[in-house]
Amino acid sequence: MAKETTKKTAAPKSASAIVAEVKETAKESKVAKEVKEKVKETATKVKETASKVKETASKTAKKTKEASFVEFDGKQLSIAEITENAKKHWLASNKGDIADIKVYINTNQSKAFYVINNEDRGEFDI
Repeated sequence: MAKETTKKTAAPKSASAIVAEVKETAKESKVAKEVKEKVKETATKVKETASKVKETASKTAKKTKEASFVEFDGKQLSIAEITENAKKHWLASNKGDIADIKVYINTNQSKAFYVINNEDRGEFDI
């Protein structure tokens, strides 16, 4: 006698089960699309907000124009000009970069004294 082998196969799905499965998949796909759209909308809003923040920060960060002066003996001297003159005076006899400059103004002597890079010292008449 020959042995009969039987293969077990899954019972075919009913038409209503297939329709229900397709509807569920379609529903999940629709939800995924809605979520994707919401993410895109949110990302756009974030970019717009970031742009506004950046614009506001750049407006706030704009430098205020400043000017400082020393007045004595009928003279008015700009602190910026004195500092620039100290740099020029130092560069006339030195080479290199100025990383740090301190300028001291002595109105009694009509002189400006400077220290460059915490080492070099000099003076000039103002």
